[in-house]
Amino acid sequence: MTEQELFQELGQLRQRCAEWESRAGELEEYYQALRKKEERYRSFYKNAVEGFFQSTPDGRFLNVNPAFARMLGYDSPEELISTISDIERQYYVNPADRARYINLLKEAGSVENFEFKARRQDGSEIWISNSTQSVYDRDGDIIYYEGVVENITKSKEAEEALRESERRLGDIIEFLPDATLAIDREGRIIAWNKAIEEMTGFKAADMLGKGDYEYALPFYGKRRPILIDFVSNWDEEMEKQYSFVHKFGDVLVTETNVPFVRGRNRTLSGRAVPLYDGSGQVIGAIESIRDMTERKAMEEELRKSEEKYRNILENMEEVYFEVDLKGKLTFFNDAACAVTGYSRDELMGKHFKEYTSPETSKRMFADFQEEYFSGERQEIVDYEVITKTGSTRLMQVSSNLLRDQGGTPLGFRALARDVTNRRRLESQLIQAQKMEAVGTLAGGIAHDFNNLLMGIQGYTSLMLLDLATSHPYYEKLRSVEDQVQSGADLTRQLLGFAQGGRYEVKPTNLNETIKKSSSMFGRTKKEITIHRKLKKDLWTVEVDQGQMEQVFLNLYVNAWQAMPGGGDIYLETQNVFLSDDEIIRYGIQPGLYVQISVVDTGVGMNEKTRERIFDPFFTTKEMGRGSGLGLAMVYGIIRGHGGAINVTSELGHGTTFTIYLPGSEKNIIVEKAVATETVKGMETILLIDDEPINLEVSGELLESLGYRVYLAGGGQEGLAIYEEKRDEIDMVILDMVMPGISGGETFDRLRKSDPDIRVLLCSGYSINGQAQNILDRGCNGFIQKPYKMSHLSQKIRELLDS
Repeated sequence: MTEQELFQELGQLRQRCAEWESRAGELEEYYQALRKKEERYRSFYKNAVEGFFQSTPDGRFLNVNPAFARMLGYDSPEELISTISDIERQYYVNPADRARYINLLKEAGSVENFEFKARRQDGSEIWISNSTQSVYDRDGDIIYYEGVVENITKSKEAEEALRESERRLGDIIEFLPDATLAIDREGRIIAWNKAIEEMTGFKAADMLGKGDYEYALPFYGKRRPILIDFVSNWDEEMEKQYSFVHKFGDVLVTETNVPFVRGRNRTLSGRAVPLYDGSGQVIGAIESIRDMTERKAMEEELRKSEEKYRNILENMEEVYFEVDLKGKLTFFNDAACAVTGYSRDELMGKHFKEYTSPETSKRMFADFQEEYFSGERQEIVDYEVITKTGSTRLMQVSSNLLRDQGGTPLGFRALARDVTNRRRLESQLIQAQKMEAVGTLAGGIAHDFNNLLMGIQGYTSLMLLDLATSHPYYEKLRSVEDQVQSGADLTRQLLGFAQGGRYEVKPTNLNETIKKSSSMFGRTKKEITIHRKLKKDLWTVEVDQGQMEQVFLNLYVNAWQAMPGGGDIYLETQNVFLSDDEIIRYGIQPGLYVQISVVDTGVGMNEKTRERIFDPFFTTKEMGRGSGLGLAMVYGIIRGHGGAINVTSELGHGTTFTIYLPGSEKNIIVEKAVATETVKGMETILLIDDEPINLEVSGELLESLGYRVYLAGGGQEGLAIYEEKRDEIDMVILDMVMPGISGGETFDRLRKSDPDIRVLLCSGYSINGQAQNILDRGCNGFIQKPYKMSHLSQKIRELLDS
């Protein structure tokens, strides 16, 4: 280049440099303004309530503002960006919403107010409104997405609550049992429910939006206006013209007969009220129409039903009563008068304390108080009612709180059942169970005692065989026999108490037993006058005569002790038939019975004493004056004979014992005198007994009588000996109570082996019960321990010679 060209180019360069220097100032101003705008944008971006984000087309967040991070439950934008790399992971979106969102972005390049549920970091969900647009480069390719999100959860919840409220209101109106319609300010129908469709026959689809509803409502017959029209313009003139319409505040009410509604005469009731907007302006009215025809009919039926049930209430056996909150009677049926003995006028207004025992009054107060606060039904057992005459009736009461229609407590109502007789039966059952338990114990003791006496009696009999009557020990040994007999008499009483002591049950005329026992007692107690009223042709009873004598003597003694200054005893017998209703209280079978009454004019007894009179060892006498077993034995003996005994008594009015014994069709057998001499023999006897002492002494007794004896210490051994020696053995003496194979089972096996075998059963127990069962199965005879040699020898000969 030439120098000139170089200078020219240098000048151009200088000019361009000057231009750049001039534009540099402008650019600095531009950049400063740009930095300020960027600063304002960043401040807005950072502090905005809405969420802002930028994301790549593949879903990675490039930038988010703090509001967006907080919206999704993150502490900072950085935590959100580092945690979430996929928009699908960020949003809990069902597949349909996600597909629609992506399609909108692809088709339009932007999305406006796209609403969906987003899942926050803690797993909870929020509603979000998302507006997104695409940012493109010069070539038209998407660089990134940027968008604004807003948490619309509260507005969504409000919308849902509003929709739910509208739905519920619509459902309520739709399913109201009353025919219901509503109109707007212009009189157009805006509600017409199913009930009014059924009443008028016009469907909602035909009525909504219309203003000519009058033709569908023949509510007032020929009158054109209907109740809903009066809501906005009701005045005194209207009130005079339509006297059948009544106004209560804003509510208009009427009831009238309609001659024709869908083919039937009806009674309808209407209520109409205005509808208000939020500012209190009337925007319409709503009316409900109720068909009262069935209700009126039901009210009539209810009146008849109340009359019917009042009659039932008055004629029922149970007591029904109502008391107020103070406890005073306000209502009761006739049964209450029957139980208490008071007239209706006397009973009305009485406080429950006035006709109940003090203990019952306390319980009633506590139960009513509990019922008042809890509202739960209460059961009062053994509610003691004191009658007008002073006697006590036991009632079982079920009560509950009596409220008015508003739920306010008014008092209490109760149903009471007289359980006096049932409680008496329960008491007798408990007494019977108690006696049975003690009786079982007494029977076991008597059995074991009889076994001991058997040893003493046996050895005494053996010693007497070898002694002459002149021997100095002879009378002493006879005295031992007498003492054994006394012991046997004691066990006889114990077994009688245990209902197990019927030794010799025979057909008996109790009139003779009563004559004999009362005459003997009367000779010893001259201060007592005995009166007899004995039924002729009294039915026979099957009893142990000795025990019956004991029963009557114990009752005579009890009467004598109740009359320390002397008195009268009345004895009466008669034939009776006890029905199902009568035997319930006694626990026996219905049928023919002989009734024996023993009545005294003594001091009587109170209820507590009467309840325990048959208890073993119970006595009202001072220590050492009585064992308390006398009446317990009476009870046991009577029950053991299948009978019942009852006692009635009041202080100062004497005592009555009533006995029932089953009648029998058997004839009375006149007994011949029984020989007492010892009879010997030469046969072979198998003796089976588990008591060694009894086995030894009875074996010696049998040998002394001339018999050949095989001894067996139990049922198994006895069966084995019999199988081996059966051709030699003429009879078996078998103990009833044994361990292992019992006497009953041993007998059954022996009889199975040899149907013709002769067996004499022996036991410390009496003949009834298990022993009688064995005899009924074919056993040949029974002997009670302890037995004398003479008695045993005669029993053996009876079996062997038969």
